[in-house]
Amino acid sequence: MALKPRRSSRKSQIELTGYVEAKEFFERISALVICSRIENQPYVVMEAMARKIPVIATNVGGLPDLVEDGVTGRLVPSGDSSALAGAMRSFCESPENTAVFGMAGFGKLKREFGFDKWIDRHIALYGLM
Repeated sequence: MALKPRRSSRKSQIELTGYVEAKEFFERISALVICSRIENQPYVVMEAMARKIPVIATNVGGLPDLVEDGVTGRLVPSGDSSALAGAMRSFCESPENTAVFGMAGFGKLKREFGFDKWIDRHIALYGLM
């Protein structure tokens, strides 16, 4: 789903894209919405963060490790469609504020999930064995 902030009707702000290649998908969206009930650590969220795209996600599994509510995006309770709609509405109504989430997500990704951090964690893991 692609959120497109505009001043026109809500109908034109949300586009159900169907299948598109990843490159085109990320070029077309202004926010990523992932409303999973069960999730590990979805790579698509990390891809969005790497592209400075803000994320709205449900508060399940590994998503809170990636998305900090009100800092790098919005977290909503799983199954709470009103909260999800509210978060999506706020992104559509305040695109300038959501850009800050995108930048913060990019920073968090680099700090906590960058290559050097990944290597350090693997070395520490093997040191425990």
